Amino acid sequence: MERVAIIILNWNGLALTKACVTGLIQYQVPADIYILDNGSAQNEAPELKQHFPDVHIERSEVNLGFTGGNNYWITRLQDHYDYLVLLNQDTIVTGDFITPLLSLADSDQRLAAVGPTAGKISLWTGKVYTGQGDDVIIGYCCMMRTSVLKQIGALTEKYFAYYEEADWCWRAHLAGYRCQSVTITELQHLKSSPYRTYYNARNMVWFMKRFANPLQLTWFFCYYFSVFWIERLRKGSTLSDLWRAAKDGWL
Repeated sequence: MERVAIIILNWNGLALTKACVTGLIQYQVPADIYILDNGSAQNEAPELKQHFPDVHIERSEVNLGFTGGNNYWITRLQDHYDYLVLLNQDTIVTGDFITPLLSLADSDQRLAAVGPTAGKISLWTGKVYTGQGDDVIIGYCCMMRTSVLKQIGALTEKYFAYYEEADWCWRAHLAGYRCQSVTITELQHLKSSPYRTYYNARNMVWFMKRFANPLQLTWFFCYYFSVFWIERLRKGSTLSDLWRAAKDGWL
């Protein structure tokens, strides 16, 4: 088996993806690269192929979401690589970030996923607290062990986007594995995508319904319709998005 493959989803972000892949090639990052043009409004795959003829590039005519888009490659590659790295198109590569991830992952067979940023999941509030623990590797750069992928399954596609990495890492935890972060200076995440209230608020409920115990879920129900809603409204989310997310999440 080969060691590492990097999966990148391009979605209406041709310039970002070009910059990301250019960095991977420039710094000779030791991994094969696979790109899916994930339902971009304009077919951006031909231009990507022109710029990067040695990169594996395919096109989906519909947006499969973060989950479906990554699963597109995961299901095809998991039998051929030891590790798969989910890498956002809005990351800037300034050096070989794969080697420190690989060294950490190889050091402990119980590590399901490693990455530069991790967080703690609360089964009381449903939130992922970035930088406060190693429950989940944040999905902008997540190296996943393929043997664990084959054991517990790929990303849960119904999430579409948000909470899919929390769901996968928690399933790995329940199967006896763990996650761990490592400081990496050769990668910068631009965080170019806007916060999408509907998916975040809906998927938080789905995650909690799947993993929280009855007491935790009762507490979360109260928290969700009070503190969480107030926080999101103060940050500019609309009441209609929150209500639609609550309806689809709880019902």
